[in-house]
Amino acid sequence: MGKASGQPIAGQTGLTSAAPLLFSVFEKLPRLSRSTMAARDQSWKNLAPDGLKYFTMNPTAQNQAVAGGLDIEFPADDTTFLLADVASRGMVLRARAGMRPLVWMINGVPLATDRWKRSAIWTPTEPGFYDITVLDKNAVARHRHITIRKTAPQQGLVKQASLTLDQNGQ
Repeated sequence: MGKASGQPIAGQTGLTSAAPLLFSVFEKLPRLSRSTMAARDQSWKNLAPDGLKYFTMNPTAQNQAVAGGLDIEFPADDTTFLLADVASRGMVLRARAGMRPLVWMINGVPLATDRWKRSAIWTPTEPGFYDITVLDKNAVARHRHITIRKTAPQQGLVKQASLTLDQNGQ
């Protein structure tokens, strides 16, 4: 129920919108007692697959898996922003996963931020092309390329082309 972006909808709450739907779904499910379910499903008695029989913690492999998941959530790659919008309030840079501390760089220059946080705020001062990089403790880096324009593109710069065929179909 609601918007896919997670934004609220006026007048709708989980109690008034989602709960009735959830309860109607549960009412339509077949009623099974625990003893009936346990008698039908005996798979819990089977041996575990080989990959699950022995579980040991390998910190090196675990750190590499987390570090390999480093990504920049915002901004998206090849995004264009207006200078007036981002210069007034700054641009939030947000990373996902990776091993902290994180270093944010704009065109190769480190940004003064709290290295233990996964987000930072950068305030650009001029239009241009920017390479945003985040670097984690294990030297895993992710990049995003953005453009900051001074003004919005003018309408009518792109002319519409029409193709016509002659009598020979060319």
